[in-house]
Amino acid sequence: MYKYIFTIIFTIIFMILTVSYANKFKNIQLCINCKHFKKEFLDMDRYGRCALFPKNDKNIDYLIDGRIRSYFEYYFCSTARKNDSMCGLEGKKYEEK
Repeated sequence: MYKYIFTIIFTIIFMILTVSYANKFKNIQLCINCKHFKKEFLDMDRYGRCALFPKNDKNIDYLIDGRIRSYFEYYFCSTARKNDSMCGLEGKKYEEK
């Protein structure tokens, strides 16, 4: 008898926690849905870059071969989301596509 009551109570608590956990992430701002997301060529989405945050060391290759590159390199989205001065965990600069 007590076994069934415990099982029912445990199930109810588990369901409440599951629903509250799902609602917590319901409105999360994913980088892949942001207009600043840049997918790397032939890479998976998890290695995407954020067009809002260009790297300052874009001509570092000059010290290696003497050629100035005209391309821009951006920080990975994972770096931007870890850094509060960039986008942060809450996605401060997120804009829907």
